[in-house]
Amino acid sequence: MYQYSLFNLSEHESFSQKIQSLHPTDLNGLFGSAVLARGQGYYHNKQIENVRFQPGKVTAKAFGQDLYDVMVEREDQGITGHCSCPYDGPCKHLAALLLYVINDPEPEALEILDSADPTGEEGQSFEAYIDALTKEELKQLVLQFAPDSFRHTIRLKFAGRKTQQREFLYVKNGVQNLFTRDLYDIEAFETELSDWMEQIRGLWLEMPDEIGELLLYVIEQVGESFEEGYLYGHYSDHSYDGLAFGCYMAEFIAAMPPQKRTVWLPKLWESINGLAYTTFDNFPAETADRIPPEELVHFKELVLENDLTWGLAEYYRRHIYNKIEPVLDDGEKQSLLEELSSSSNYFTIRLAEYDESKGEIARAIELLDKKLNEEEANRPFYYSARDELFEKRIQMEEEYRDGKSTFELTKKYLENVPRVQSIQFAKRVLPEKLQRFEAILEKQNPSQFVEYLEEEERLTEIPPLFKKYPRQLHLSLIQYPFYQRHRQLFPKLALRVFEKVLEDELPHTGDRHYYKVAEVLNEIKAIKPEEEFEQQVAEIKSTYSRRRKLKEILSQAGL
Repeated sequence: MYQYSLFNLSEHESFSQKIQSLHPTDLNGLFGSAVLARGQGYYHNKQIENVRFQPGKVTAKAFGQDLYDVMVEREDQGITGHCSCPYDGPCKHLAALLLYVINDPEPEALEILDSADPTGEEGQSFEAYIDALTKEELKQLVLQFAPDSFRHTIRLKFAGRKTQQREFLYVKNGVQNLFTRDLYDIEAFETELSDWMEQIRGLWLEMPDEIGELLLYVIEQVGESFEEGYLYGHYSDHSYDGLAFGCYMAEFIAAMPPQKRTVWLPKLWESINGLAYTTFDNFPAETADRIPPEELVHFKELVLENDLTWGLAEYYRRHIYNKIEPVLDDGEKQSLLEELSSSSNYFTIRLAEYDESKGEIARAIELLDKKLNEEEANRPFYYSARDELFEKRIQMEEEYRDGKSTFELTKKYLENVPRVQSIQFAKRVLPEKLQRFEAILEKQNPSQFVEYLEEEERLTEIPPLFKKYPRQLHLSLIQYPFYQRHRQLFPKLALRVFEKVLEDELPHTGDRHYYKVAEVLNEIKAIKPEEEFEQQVAEIKSTYSRRRKLKEILSQAGL
């Protein structure tokens, strides 16, 4: 599942406070107008379902031509987004979930985000209950609730050698036959493969080499299937990601004694790296999660010897690094951070902090400057950890060099990362230069400047910007939601924008447009004289009398 950093949290800001401070215009810079428009379609068409608020995260399903898992999660001092779709960037499914989180949650749901993990009182009380059971009571509990798969695993584990070999050959033949078919149905393939492999879970420690060879066979066959055009959703943008099988392999490796793990972890990872497609990439990180703490030193050695972070998405590299960091010595830490920082701003910051902790201030500053110079040519408005890179560099300038270059660095920060967060940081560092910083933000990113002014409650300065930057401040994406929030303050301007959005939507057919028409009409209703409004609705219904679904949606909206 791809991961993208979305928002930073201030020092004392909670997850729910950040969510409540957001409005849809915060998403403009993250997604771009095209992706955000598609996300709005998913949101308005109610294609985000099964939304679940949990401690530290919100999960959901995005329904389209395919089904994707979407998640917004707190991680360290920021909020990240994840989606199982293969789109290379913040996607429409993630945009739709964020719109839901911003617009629709109940206060009780937001409170859950900041609650403790369910490893607290409930988990402790369950463990206390288990601890208090007698041996006979535990036996009856297991007999009552153990699934058939668990019973099969135990039976197989203690079966005779011939029975074990017979069962393994049966499963091996089943897996081999699976790859003789035309593998177009990804979900069916994944389910059947999982069913076959679960049947030999009880043989992991009895036949580790045979099962390891079977895992290699699956990886190789998946690669060949991709080459032959299989395992793609030909009517969608989905392809087989192998995440479930990656978890299975991770559980297998974690169950191995260290000497077998030394053999099979590198073999499996080398085979995965040989694929031309991004598949099974969760395997090293999932393995790291399952390694017992007392064996992390051994796992660390395997990571370093076999470069288990090579080619992985940054999310997985961070996960593995954070897992093994406590058992890295100074030399290992510096070497690994230098390797990871070559393609990651996040790890560049970590390396600079490491140098700083060792008193190597000049080295840390030189490292940050070099990375910033490399990044200057590429200026995406969405978060890419460059804001943290700049802020760390400016913080070190203030702390170790008496702020000699603070203004130039802060100016460069705003020019390269023109976002609300950047100017809020600049305002804290050099409040006396705020006017110059505001001019830079307005020029570089007008939509973020509008968001900043709204955050500062300087609302009267915003409407003139809509005239000044009509292309950048898109009518539907920026002006319309602004006047939705402030229609009472600017009724005439709001009505003009609402009418224009309505005019743009009415010619189009489809539920997404019909829901938007209903929404805009309700906005107009709040500020237009009642008689004029009723006449307008009647004219729309008359003009589009053959659109039964439109009239149905208008009726549902009370129009």
